[in-house]
Amino acid sequence: MATSYTRLDPGRRYYTCEHVDDGECHVHKWWDVAVMEEMRARDKHVLQLEEKVDCLNLMSDYDSDERVLRLEQLVCDLAKKKSSFINGFEVFIGVMVVVLVLLGVVIAFK
Repeated sequence: MATSYTRLDPGRRYYTCEHVDDGECHVHKWWDVAVMEEMRARDKHVLQLEEKVDCLNLMSDYDSDERVLRLEQLVCDLAKKKSSFINGFEVFIGVMVVVLVLLGVVIAFK
């Protein structure tokens, strides 16, 4: 890093390399310009990260909603099975009562 002593930019800091006087092409960038570029790049990166977080949150919400739907379907299926079991059990008890009544009538008339 160096400081400009020109009439147009007195005291302005800039980036350069150590071998600036060897006649080759070298890096030269004003410090304030470089800092602003870095800040814009950082802001862009932060926005990209925010978008990714939002996307992950939406996916998480979607997954949660999907899980809730699957659980509701499972509960509904279990309720149907339980209902058919209860109905089957009631039929079995009803048949047993009829058989016992018929046995009682047969025994009573003997």
